[in-house]
Amino acid sequence: SAAKLPAMNKRVLWGLAAISIVTALLAWKIHRDWTNSQLHLQHARAAFALGNLNEARQHGESAVTWIASRNHAAEAWYISGRAYLEDRQLTRSERLPKAMELLARIPHDSIWYPKMALSIANDKLFEAKSPRDARQIVDEALLIWPYDTELNQWKLIWLTVTKQTTVLESCFKAAANGQAAVAEELLRIWLKSQFLPHDLETAFDRQLGVAGNQESTTDAIRLERWTTLRRWNLEEPAYVAAISEWYLQRGFLNEALERLREGKATAESSPDPYYLSVSVHAFCESGQVTLAASLLPSLQQLTSGYLYSIAAARVALAQNQRDVAVRELEAARQNWPGRIDPWLSKTLEKLYHENGDEDSVLVAKQLSAERDWLNEQQARLRDVLAKEWDSSDRTWLADFLGRLNRDLEVDILKSLP
Repeated sequence: SAAKLPAMNKRVLWGLAAISIVTALLAWKIHRDWTNSQLHLQHARAAFALGNLNEARQHGESAVTWIASRNHAAEAWYISGRAYLEDRQLTRSERLPKAMELLARIPHDSIWYPKMALSIANDKLFEAKSPRDARQIVDEALLIWPYDTELNQWKLIWLTVTKQTTVLESCFKAAANGQAAVAEELLRIWLKSQFLPHDLETAFDRQLGVAGNQESTTDAIRLERWTTLRRWNLEEPAYVAAISEWYLQRGFLNEALERLREGKATAESSPDPYYLSVSVHAFCESGQVTLAASLLPSLQQLTSGYLYSIAAARVALAQNQRDVAVRELEAARQNWPGRIDPWLSKTLEKLYHENGDEDSVLVAKQLSAERDWLNEQQARLRDVLAKEWDSSDRTWLADFLGRLNRDLEVDILKSLP
C-alpha cells in the first residue's frame, strides 16, 4: 500500500500538470479570440467611419466569429448591418435581407438596439417610402427604451415636420420626466421644434429629397413634403390637414376645402384632432359656421387643450360672440403653444382693444409687448441653440423660458451637469 503512494502522487501530479496546460491553452485561446475580435471591431469602426462599407462588413462579420463580449457582438452586428443598408453599390434586394439578418441579432437590452431601430426606421422612411412603418418601428423601440435620446429626437423631428404640435409636447414631457437629467441635445431639439422649426425642417426635407443639398425649406417645399408623405400614406388624415392648412393660410379657400373633402372618409374612420381643427377653420372662413360648430364636440373628445380652444374661438368669432372668443383664447394661451401663437396674440389684442376700457387696453398693450419681446429674442435664441451652452447661455435660456412659464425646461437646464 505504501508502495502505491508514489505512483498515485505521480498520477495526481501529471493530472494537475495536464489541467494547468489545458487551462493555459484555454486562457491563451480566450486572449487570442478577444484580441482578434477587438482588432476586427476596431477596423470595422474605422472603415465604416471612412465610408469603406465593404471593408466594414468584412471586419464586422469577422469580429463576430471571434467575439467574446455580448455587447461587442451587438456592435459588430450593428456596423455590419448598417454597412449593408447604406451600400448603394448593391441592389436593394442584395443588401436588405443581409442587413436585416444581422441587425435582428441585436438583443433588446443592448445599447445598440435603439441605434438599430433608427437605422431601419430611416431606411423604411427614406428608401422604402413607408413613413407608417418607420414611425411604428420607432414607437416600438421607445416602449423598450423610453428615455433614449436619439429615439426621442427622431420622434420630435417627425412630429415637427408633420405639424403634430400638441402631440409633440406630450412626447417631450414623457421623455423629460422619465429621467433625472435629460440630455442637452434632446432639450435643444425640443426648443428648435418650438421656436426655430425651419432648421429641423430643412435637414429633414433634404433627406426626404424634396429639397436640394444646399436648399433651405420654403413654403413650396413644405407643400411638396406633405404631398409626398401623403402619397406614401394616403390613409393619414394629418397629412391631408397639413396640405389643406397650407392652402388656407394663403387664401386658397376652395383648394383647402377640396383637400379636406378628399380626406373626409379616412378622418371619419380614424378621427384626428389636427384634421378637425383645420376643418373648423376652413368652414368658418367659408361661412359654414353651423357645420364648423358641429365639429367642436368631436374635437373636444379628442383634445380639450390648445387645438380645441382655438377652434372654439374661431366659431365664436364667426358667430360674433366676442366674450366667448376671449374666454377660449385666454384658455388657449394657458396651453402650449398658446403663449407663442402670433394669431392668438393678435386676435386677443384686437378684441381687448375693441372693449375700450382701461383694463382691456392695458392687457392689449401687454400682449403686443410680449410679441415684440419674442421677436427680439429670435436672433439670440438661434445663436444659443447653434452652440454648446456655457453657464451664461443656460442662465439666459432659463430666464427666457421662465418668462413663458415653462417650468419643466427650466428644471432640465438646472439638472444638466
